[in-house]
Amino acid sequence: MTNKDIKLPLKEKQVGTEMKDALTDILEELGYKYELDEDGSINFFLNLYDYTDEVRSIVEGVEFYIMFNEECRIITVNEGCWKQIKSDDYDEAGRLLEAINRANSGFHVTSYISLNSETHLTEVYSSTHYPYLPNKEYLKEQLDNKICEIIFANKIINQFMEEATNEDACQLFAEAMLRHQKVN
Repeated sequence: MTNKDIKLPLKEKQVGTEMKDALTDILEELGYKYELDEDGSINFFLNLYDYTDEVRSIVEGVEFYIMFNEECRIITVNEGCWKQIKSDDYDEAGRLLEAINRANSGFHVTSYISLNSETHLTEVYSSTHYPYLPNKEYLKEQLDNKICEIIFANKIINQFMEEATNEDACQLFAEAMLRHQKVN
């Protein structure tokens, strides 16, 4: 692909429409069922038959969604809640925080937690992004790469959790909870 092959539209609205149209075409080609959300994002689930049992256990029932920043020409791929733990299990929660911190320091995927006060669960989400270029093959390849990166980050977080010690993890979680309580 040469620079002559890429024509960047100038208007943000035009970019946004092109981005959404290109990604919905790609999702259709891949056989993903999707919905357009009110906020302009595209929500979809992976085809589980494309993955191993190990990966299926991580992403089964997990919704992915694509968001667009027309101004910056960025496509963001988000993974809905893929893991939950009891918020009052300090050992496991500490191992989770340690694992997420380790994974975030080494990957292009950002994983983060949300504390659900209604269910008393700590929920884990992941996100990554890539620049928009008006080239369908590039967009398709990048979407697949970003989904794979998210899945790999999930697997690494699970592995790091198994490796983390309870003592260090418990201390890390206690410190994080104190910071969270001060903010709220």
